[in-house]
Amino acid sequence: PLWTGKQVFSVLLRPNRKSTVIVNFETKEKNYLSDLKRKHFCPKDGWVCFRNSELISGNIAKKTIGDGSKTGLLYVLLRDCGEEHAASFMDRFSKLCSRFFGFHKGFSIGISDV
Repeated sequence: PLWTGKQVFSVLLRPNRKSTVIVNFETKEKNYLSDLKRKHFCPKDGWVCFRNSELISGNIAKKTIGDGSKTGLLYVLLRDCGEEHAASFMDRFSKLCSRFFGFHKGFSIGISDV
């Protein structure tokens, strides 16, 4: 109850103050209302903005993480911070997802799904 999803995601990206990962990144998600003049104040939280590795606005979906194009967060991490930082982020993110699905949803996959 003391953490928001934005704070958790910021910690996944930069786990401590000693980390050298600095990401500045903006993109729009599918639910972004394009007729707005102030993109950060989208009522559906569709404009994703990272400043100094902190998630300022937006909701995280497949397009933001990386959908195979060169506009996703994983590509920006790989390009700007290197493969070690990108792999560490993927590791932390996959652990969070698997624990969330395992504890809250009862979700499991088999080896053939992977």
